[in-house]
Amino acid sequence: MYSHDEIVNSVDNILLKALSEAINRVEKMRLSPLDKVKLNSIKKLLENHEWERIRRINKPAYEGRRLRPDIWFFGGALVIEVKVNEGEFKDGLNQLENYVREYFKDVAFRAIITNGLQWNFYSVSAEDNDIRLTPLATSRANEVLFSKSIEKAVEESRDLWERIIKTFEDTILRTQVYAYRPEPENIRRAFYPLLFYIDDIVNVIRKHLKGKSAIYSSYVDIINKLYAGLRDEEIDRLLATHTIIQAVVNTILSAVLRVEGEDLIICSGEAFGDFDITVPHLVWWRGIPEAEIIMTELCREARNQTYLFDWNVQISIDVFSHLYEDFIERSLRYKIGEYYTPWWLIELIIERLKALGADIADSIVLDPACGSGRFLVAFFHKKIEEGVDGDEAYYSLIGFDINPLAVSIARSELIIAYRNRVRRNPRGTPLIFWSDSLAPYIKAPFELVTELNNIQEALVIIFYNALSNYLKSIESESKNRIIMSLISRVEILLATILKSLKNGHRADDLIRDLEERRKKAEKYSGFIYDIIIGLLKNRSESLMKFLAKYGNGVWAVPLTSYLAVIAIYTGLLKPDIVVTNPPWLELNELPRSKWGLAVRSYVRNSYPGLPPQVYMKGDLSLVFLDIALKMVRKGGYVGFVLPADQSYSGKIGSYGAGKILTTRILEEIECSGEVIYVGDAFKHGQHASIAILRRAEK
Repeated sequence: MYSHDEIVNSVDNILLKALSEAINRVEKMRLSPLDKVKLNSIKKLLENHEWERIRRINKPAYEGRRLRPDIWFFGGALVIEVKVNEGEFKDGLNQLENYVREYFKDVAFRAIITNGLQWNFYSVSAEDNDIRLTPLATSRANEVLFSKSIEKAVEESRDLWERIIKTFEDTILRTQVYAYRPEPENIRRAFYPLLFYIDDIVNVIRKHLKGKSAIYSSYVDIINKLYAGLRDEEIDRLLATHTIIQAVVNTILSAVLRVEGEDLIICSGEAFGDFDITVPHLVWWRGIPEAEIIMTELCREARNQTYLFDWNVQISIDVFSHLYEDFIERSLRYKIGEYYTPWWLIELIIERLKALGADIADSIVLDPACGSGRFLVAFFHKKIEEGVDGDEAYYSLIGFDINPLAVSIARSELIIAYRNRVRRNPRGTPLIFWSDSLAPYIKAPFELVTELNNIQEALVIIFYNALSNYLKSIESESKNRIIMSLISRVEILLATILKSLKNGHRADDLIRDLEERRKKAEKYSGFIYDIIIGLLKNRSESLMKFLAKYGNGVWAVPLTSYLAVIAIYTGLLKPDIVVTNPPWLELNELPRSKWGLAVRSYVRNSYPGLPPQVYMKGDLSLVFLDIALKMVRKGGYVGFVLPADQSYSGKIGSYGAGKILTTRILEEIECSGEVIYVGDAFKHGQHASIAILRRAEK
């Protein structure tokens, strides 16, 4: 009698050998270009003995057994369950149905249950949650040889051997694996099984982070600003899910940009060189051994899934934002109320802004609550269509969001949009920043972790002192664009320096190196060196302690984000167009935190004397509208998605509390334009309007 593990190992060897034979046979067929792509991908992996890129074995985990098939090929297109006795086959069939329903329902094509001697073959069909495994054939290995060798027994049973080979042929030729187009639905189906790791990650969060980590406390503070009324366990599951999505985003982006590196370096975002994609809250697991064990397995599996795709074709717009909608548990997503702006609505806003007189091509565009970056991506493509150079379009777009994962997704989406249009990687990170764009206006500073505050403050002082001198030395009407470019360049160099410090380089050595490079640099680059040299001279000890404590080098994003939001707040940087779909939340539903109280106080102080119900039933989206009108230059344009009951409902009716506040905002900051009712644009029952406005020139 063989043990379960012995059978699994023998079955795995049999299947890999049968796959090689299937490849040889398929290669002799008349193949379509798509089938050739698939075949070449698998052949290359087989020739390089990269078995893990082709199939996964569900080995026993560190705590209990993972509830997934024993073996699966091609990301789950073929799933295999191994049993010791034939009497367990009925349970095995139920298990396979559950596995497919939970993880592989959009991928699975064929299934096998075997104990090495008997092999049951099934076709898999799925409609909604109705999973069916329909029997195709049952074959047995040579019983005489079985006691000596499972592999020999199968290979000598010609009918069985041919059936296994035919299963691989059918799976290769009749599925998309290894030729998936990089489109949202295919991305979802390939990476959805990674949600299997949520419970393991939640356990580590509860064991190592809760009550022990400033990054965790900061994350909870952010989530409480975004969503009211989440329980502790819901926040932990949200952080676990965000962590998985972040790893997937980094993995896919590495495949798109052709960046190589170790699995953990790829999934943490540390492998991108000039690009910092990840916000530190979502690489909290670095330096926690138990977490890194889980993330190593997850990252390896995520990278394996990228091999199922043909990254040489045009990558679909909106690759990542669907991940968020698909990966967040439906009940939780309903509770937190996250919905992405439909593309048709974004196009309508752009069309109406142009009709009002906005010059899309020559405008600096800001989205102060950018989410997954849909507005920014749409404006990028519109600028390219109107003849704007790719780099100029890329660096004329600014985004802010308080959600760490949203920032990462928005940065990745814009990088991919650039690559699709320009056919090369951009030279630097997009101007999409992690910050609360309301914070300086409502007098509620956006704190990351306490130890970072003095580093932030020093960077702001050094940057603006140097910037003031630099701007005096040049004559240019495009100072906005210069400032944006400088902030981007500061982030690139700062990211490199922080990673060097994290890797053990001494601050004095880095300063000497930068000073040597400074001597040879032109004025523009010299300014960047001055900033980083100044920061190292003033805060190197704080930086070293900080990086030693928090253990990762992706802090350039929050540091330069603070520079960007202050540039907008002080008026140093004035966008031509501000567009967004801001958070919708009545003021009385805001969290009872310092931030929530600051928002309410801002409304009361800015618009005194209104009926009391206005300060309760007005909406957070209107605070964003008020501040957007202050951010935009005089004569600039604003395009907003608003709750219809706070602005215009499309029918005659009395003014509600929110409409009173909207009217006061538009009276306070003189502007012209239109409010258009667009109905239930998000299909969630709460109707929307769009406000298309131009701020007065005076």
